[in-house]
Amino acid sequence: KRIVVSKDGIYSRDKEGVWLIRGLTEEDTKTKFGRDFYRYFNDMYRENKVNGRYVVKVKESFAIANTSKIEIIINNRVFLEFILPPKDDVIKDYARRSVADVARYFRQQELNTSKIRF
Repeated sequence: KRIVVSKDGIYSRDKEGVWLIRGLTEEDTKTKFGRDFYRYFNDMYRENKVNGRYVVKVKESFAIANTSKIEIIINNRVFLEFILPPKDDVIKDYARRSVADVARYFRQQELNTSKIRF
């Protein structure tokens, strides 16, 4: 199986010869704290070599007071949703937990697709 790693993502060829782009993240943030969360999330995502099959989108919207609502969207479905307070140590912790949950989701998806094949 041939895998090509580039700055933009990881490309791999499936059994039918189709090239797949893997491991991409997308940012849709509005505040400094949202950008910080995305930066931590993306850095940890790359360090852990998650290499997800679908694009992972981090979307921020305003919440009550000075907090933000963060949504992690995978394959156009909300996977995680939480309120993010503007504290750096909390932001890092939420990013770490989110990457772990996303990685677990993609591992489970890979297991499910390998079990379905005959």
